[in-house]
Amino acid sequence: MPEWLQAAAKITDQYALAAYAIAALVAVIGVLKRGTIRGKPFLIVVVVLAVLASASLPLVAKYIEEKGSIYRVTVSVFDPDGNRVKAPSVSTDVPSQSYDIGDSKQIEIALAHVPADKKVTFFASDSTGHEGQTSLNLADDRTPSVTVKIAAKPSEVRGNVLDRSGKGILGARVSIIGEDGSVATGDGGLFIIATRIPTGQPVTLLIEKDGFSPLRQQHLTGSAPATIVLDFSSTIPRRKGH
Repeated sequence: MPEWLQAAAKITDQYALAAYAIAALVAVIGVLKRGTIRGKPFLIVVVVLAVLASASLPLVAKYIEEKGSIYRVTVSVFDPDGNRVKAPSVSTDVPSQSYDIGDSKQIEIALAHVPADKKVTFFASDSTGHEGQTSLNLADDRTPSVTVKIAAKPSEVRGNVLDRSGKGILGARVSIIGEDGSVATGDGGLFIIATRIPTGQPVTLLIEKDGFSPLRQQHLTGSAPATIVLDFSSTIPRRKGH
């Protein structure tokens, strides 16, 4: 084996090998200029190509290493009607970077930040307060895609149902007009009822209790507690002490 090949074989650092290869290329060019290799064009081409390939190996290895150490996930967000959301906000439960790609987002996650179970959750929202999330198991594919469907963030209305004396009414039924289900008031007339209506939007409550007149009252979701006062029903005699 030629001495220069023996020397190259002993080099273990990729950058040192690149430097050696470049130096060898310069030496080959010098030899060509002096004309000491004549009548062997094929050999010259092989030597030059071999040197160039050796010099490029560290750069290729570095590119492959960097390319393989990052997941680039394309996230598409759709609203409740199935329309693509423009300029959504997207984040994850691990450190990441977000970039706009048309109407989608590209989330870059370094391999070092991927959990042991490979599961990453993506959170999305739009300007109207709709939110959604979905999880993805990151595997061998470093450029996967995921879709997140968003919907109105669930909210609630809370408050107290009282009689005219300010005493809490136990067992009154509270419902939201236009939605299914109801809740019963507890001690002190306290109630908490969930709704699909986003926070800060008005809903109409229907409050019913035997012996009292039904009442409809509007209140904002997620705001300060509602205070609801029921009147005794005029068709039912009031018991003594009430």
